[in-house]
Amino acid sequence: MNKKERMYIEIEKHGKEIIKYFNLKDQNPLDISKKLFSLERKMHRACEAYCNGTISEGELDIVEVNILSKVKGVLGSLHGIFINHDPRGYALKLNISNFYMKDFGGYGILAPNFKEGG
Repeated sequence: MNKKERMYIEIEKHGKEIIKYFNLKDQNPLDISKKLFSLERKMHRACEAYCNGTISEGELDIVEVNILSKVKGVLGSLHGIFINHDPRGYALKLNISNFYMKDFGGYGILAPNFKEGG
């Protein structure tokens, strides 16, 4: 098995955990993971831009509302989801400690980057 195949196995495993946690029916774990990762990247970029002073707090708030709306559209709920504004880590987090992928603080990572090893 090559590196790309292992990565897709991890993405699918993570997607299945998301489906289980949010009680989603008839969803493709790869599709869920890809949609959430796209939203993670957008929110992370906005947090970086705010930290660097290239967007205002108001602009960050607009991005946040937009991203959370789209996350809710994918998952049907925002239960346990919060935004980490520190650009040194993942932006979309879960306030649960027993999730498959966690950060150093013990919070669940909604959309990890498996290309970088999680």
